[in-house]
This record gives sequence, structure tokens and C-alpha cells, in this order.
Amino acid sequence: MSKIIFEFNLPEEDSEFEACANARNLATILWDLDQWLRDQEKHQNRDEVGVTELREKIGDMLHDTGMSWECVIWK
Repeated sequence: MSKIIFEFNLPEEDSEFEACANARNLATILWDLDQWLRDQEKHQNRDEVGVTELREKIGDMLHDTGMSWECVIWK
């Protein structure tokens, strides 16, 4: 079995570590966002979602998982 080991020099690479540590949560948010958009299209009969509404939805999803943009962006 192969292994991959990620190493970070903390605290200098703290933002990189946070982004990698939260990657699975971010992938789940993207899946949930896709499902929400599918629901909007299929069950709510919406062909379009406004930019502001979409940004708010992403922000809410991040907040609901205890994350923020700072947790997923390398600085």
C-alpha cells in the first residue's frame, strides 16, 4: 500500500495546512451546493440563481460547517 505524507512548517505554513485539512469538508460543500442547485432547477422550476443568492448560499454552507473562506484559501 502506498502512502503520501504531507509536511508543513508550522506556524509559517499554517494557512496551507488549514486548506489541506479542510479539503474534505470543502468537497462536501461543493457536493451539497450542486444538490441545492439541482433542487432549484428540478423542484423549484428555476433556470437561474442570482449571484448574490449563490454567494450567500456558499457563505451559509461554510458557516454551517464551522468554516470560513480563510480556512480554505492559501494566503
